[in-house]
Amino acid sequence: MRATGRADGAQAAGDGRAGGAADEAARSPADDHDQALEAVRAALGPIEEATVERALEAVPVARLQDAT
Repeated sequence: MRATGRADGAQAAGDGRAGGAADEAARSPADDHDQALEAVRAALGPIEEATVERALEAVPVARLQDAT
């Protein structure tokens, strides 16, 4: 990996804009990951609810009363 800054802390002309683009590119995968997690959770919610509902419908009421 090539360093973009100088050892004395000064920056060459044009480096500021490239650094901003690099920062944006570094944040983008994290933002994409967060958005993907939200989308998966939103899609999974109704599937989980339907699965739980089917499982509970299969259990007799008398058995549920014993479990509480």
